[in-house]
Amino acid sequence: MHALYKFVSGPMVWVAFGIFILGSLYRIVSLLTLLRQKEEFVLSYMSLKYSLRSLLHWSVPFGATNMRLNPVLTV
Repeated sequence: MHALYKFVSGPMVWVAFGIFILGSLYRIVSLLTLLRQKEEFVLSYMSLKYSLRSLLHWSVPFGATNMRLNPVLTV
């Protein structure tokens, strides 16, 4: 029983993590390819700098306007 636990908590965790990362990358690439085929103009408005700034802004508590308007729900 301990050998099974060690196997599941050791190598299988890394296999699952690898499958998750590869699947996520595949999904992102496939969605960007579909976006390029259907609506190419959207990519001209996307910026890495402003995308990262937006993610950081939303991850900070009370950063967004809706979070400040509803402090009880934010907490």
